[in-house]
Amino acid sequence: MVAHIAHERPEIEIFSTVTRFFTYVIACVHNHMKIKKDANTEVPAFEKELAKLYRIAFDGLTRKNQQLTWENTYLVSELGQEFYDNYIRLGMFAQEVVFDISQCRYKTEARIWHKIICELYASHHLVSILSEGASSAASSIKVKETLNSINPLDLQYVYRFACGLNKSAADIIIKHLQETTEGRQFAILCMLEQEGQSDQFRQSVKDLVSREIEIFWDDSKLLQSSTIQVLEVASANQVIINLCIDTTPE
Repeated sequence: MVAHIAHERPEIEIFSTVTRFFTYVIACVHNHMKIKKDANTEVPAFEKELAKLYRIAFDGLTRKNQQLTWENTYLVSELGQEFYDNYIRLGMFAQEVVFDISQCRYKTEARIWHKIICELYASHHLVSILSEGASSAASSIKVKETLNSINPLDLQYVYRFACGLNKSAADIIIKHLQETTEGRQFAILCMLEQEGQSDQFRQSVKDLVSREIEIFWDDSKLLQSSTIQVLEVASANQVIINLCIDTTPE
């Protein structure tokens, strides 16, 4: 569907980040709904409801026992019937009837249509938490606890999308990730979600490459590619690099 809508546009979309691509995907879904319904009809903005959905997605993903589905009555009570129905029509929610053994009854559950979209929504809520954290010491403690609760191995796109959505949030996230060796490697991916090369981005690159950068033969292709791109930025800015490349399997 995204390809179909993009084909109808006179310009060609070029996506330099994952964040930009999936933000465009969501826009395409809304636009598709508008075209099918009425060319002159706007899809409601639902800004307050979206903020609630962002929180629901974030809370579900960061729970100890991750939650990716919710009873439809709960979503309706939180988001409103109009919002829920609209998102069912958009295809943003998928619902099904399941049997609840514990309550011995059938119920309707709904989920956001793909986990990566759920992570995109959750990242919006993370950005709001990080923005609040900059305003007080108490909030900064909450920021630390929040970031510690997000496992980058399972929820990497929550971090990456947040970095792509908000530069201030990106600075906080990258600083947090760089506190550990494993996190510094992952911070590379988050850096690349920032479009353009601002002073903060260049400084983040300098901070990262000031330590030894390691590229191992068994690193994922995505991580290797991301590392190389950051090194290219460092080289273009004449930053000294400490590089270690392991090309031999153990």
